[in-house]
Amino acid sequence: MVGIDIIKIDRFRGFRREEYGFWRNVFTHDEWGGAFASAFPARRLAGVFACKEAVMKAVGSSYLGRFDKISVNSDTSGKPFVRLSDDDVEVSVSISHEKEYAVAFAIKIN
Repeated sequence: MVGIDIIKIDRFRGFRREEYGFWRNVFTHDEWGGAFASAFPARRLAGVFACKEAVMKAVGSSYLGRFDKISVNSDTSGKPFVRLSDDDVEVSVSISHEKEYAVAFAIKIN
């Protein structure tokens, strides 16, 4: 299965670091902190959000609407990867940004 999502980056402009308590059901602490440690937090949050949506579409079933079951990370080279609460599911992801949009693509491997 595959999943793709695109989102307007402007939806995340104006988010502030201290608002994490409100968004903790959508973003992990590390995702939130990583976004605000970057030069472009809105862009980073939009990419993570799009990635989670793409993963939900690729995996389906118990992951639909469950942002808390998906963690978006990146390796030392910056390549994104996800961790799911169900370790038996493997997903490969890609995130890209353009001036106004973030897009993510996910493929369920097994």
